[in-house]
Amino acid sequence: MCIQHKVYSAQELEGKYGWQPLSSEGREADALLNGTQLTTAYGIYNLSKSLKLIQWADFVASVSTQVFGGNLSAFSEAMQVVRPHKGLVETAEHLRMLLKGSVLSEHPQAFSSMPEAFCSIPQIHGAVRESIAAIRKVIKTEMNSVTDNPILFPETQEVIFGGNSHTLPLSLAMDFLAITLTSLGNISERRVFYLLSNIGKEIETEIDYPIFQRIIEGILNENRRLSIPASIESPILFEKTIDIKGMGGSSAIKCEQVVKNIEEILAIELILATSLWKKKQFEHHSALFKEYLTFMAEEEVTTVFVQYSFNNSLE
Repeated sequence: MCIQHKVYSAQELEGKYGWQPLSSEGREADALLNGTQLTTAYGIYNLSKSLKLIQWADFVASVSTQVFGGNLSAFSEAMQVVRPHKGLVETAEHLRMLLKGSVLSEHPQAFSSMPEAFCSIPQIHGAVRESIAAIRKVIKTEMNSVTDNPILFPETQEVIFGGNSHTLPLSLAMDFLAITLTSLGNISERRVFYLLSNIGKEIETEIDYPIFQRIIEGILNENRRLSIPASIESPILFEKTIDIKGMGGSSAIKCEQVVKNIEEILAIELILATSLWKKKQFEHHSALFKEYLTFMAEEEVTTVFVQYSFNNSLE
């Protein structure tokens, strides 16, 4: 058990607090080990991580946009008014806040546009936002539900055998979350590609920057495999009783790996974008990005520590 950020063993808890282990009765142990409880626990963890990830994804994307250059017209309020998906609007507002004070032009130049990896950030991050919001509703409902079988109703003296222990609602949510986050990694990889396309030869000879993209491509390949829905499987355990499974545990556990992979992808993009800014001394930076760079410089953070601190800030 973890108390005040310290993990204690059962023996230590017994000596420190005098706590005695609880003995389970009847079907209590079976209820605690039910796959629905495991899937719910993983689902809560994956959701809480994802809610933070989408915020960090916006910040990292804003840094890459400033390093790449371009203009702010794609994030303008006028663009969102004509396609007012809630997630899209919220993402554009967040980007305008993150980019406030940058010297990026607010107007496009003679029909020129940024690549979709940059101009479509509100659309793609916005779709991810809305998907996470939908999954949040499922998890919230599940956290406040009774999911055993049978269920006792003392008010009416009923014992009802039913399907509340089935994990498909959670399984579908976790599969959807894995697919959703994989999309977040896909656009990050494209931004990295365009950042690398702007690197001069003098920098390429110093550091093998393309390795950043190759690492991300390897992670994305794993994400695409992990995004194959487990909920479409239905192994039969016992004929006429447990005859259709939800595969919730499998969906939730592989989704957790996707979450970790996206953390790594965003960390790599941030390292690359920050490194290029320092090498090229780009003037396209907002006040928030300047504050971030100042903090990193004061702490004398190395590239390895940048990745470590970024990942741990998502805890």
